[in-house]
Amino acid sequence: VRIIDDDVPLAQFAVAFSGASWTDPDSVALMVMQSMLGSWNKNAGGGKHVG
Repeated sequence: VRIIDDDVPLAQFAVAFSGASWTDPDSVALMVMQSMLGSWNKNAGGGKHVG
């Protein structure tokens, strides 16, 4: 579904991808990469003017 409305100042989007199953040989490498990259949490503040 694609809706274009130039009067709305915000954009919302989603990103999806397929991952590896537990039995996949690449699953361990992907879990290591996930822990190195971290995760996003809206409750974890950041920036020079936070906290």
